[in-house]
Amino acid sequence: MYISGYNNLRNRRTLDVWLTIEGESATPPNFMKIPDYIKNLPKGYDAPIYKGLKLKSSIDRFLKLVGKGNVIIEFGSGTGRDADYMESKGYKVVRTDSEKEFIGFQAEKGKKVLKLNLKNGNTLSFKDMNAAFVSCVFGLFSWSDIQKSFNTIFQILRHNAFFYFNVPCEWAESDIIIICKSGGFKINKIIKDAVWYHVICQRKLLFIKHKA
Repeated sequence: MYISGYNNLRNRRTLDVWLTIEGESATPPNFMKIPDYIKNLPKGYDAPIYKGLKLKSSIDRFLKLVGKGNVIIEFGSGTGRDADYMESKGYKVVRTDSEKEFIGFQAEKGKKVLKLNLKNGNTLSFKDMNAAFVSCVFGLFSWSDIQKSFNTIFQILRHNAFFYFNVPCEWAESDIIIICKSGGFKINKIIKDAVWYHVICQRKLLFIKHKA
């Protein structure tokens, strides 16, 4: 399995695979094997690659809205960096990923990761979840896969639950508005930095108007 440095929808790059190794800038090839990704990805948010970015502060804003005591389901947990941070702040995180390499890597750290593929909609056993978190994932999905993912996330969240995701800043903000509105989510905040749009939205009720 490879992680692509480019979005297969509009050839937009996913910046989480542009790594800084030993404090030096490194531009990896378009495709990177997952073991190499695991080896090179900075472990925390203090690495030079994150300087000036708003990932950590955006997650903090999301957590404040979710409120302690609530459970967050994370899709695409990867190396567990974000889940580790959220748990360190006192939140319970249900970690999921579709790739055995990531699941095995986290298992070695004593973390349980459920094998789930967001694109396939095989997460519907979850219901009334308090919050959802998806980071550095949608940049690798096609537009139709993102739509499917939003539908899945909508189905598993309770009404008014919060949902954080990010997409590369090469996206148009109008794309974000469209995907949220069509997916049944109201945008709470869009935060842009040099790499990502960080989006916090909230699940709303969908009302279908029937003809008389």
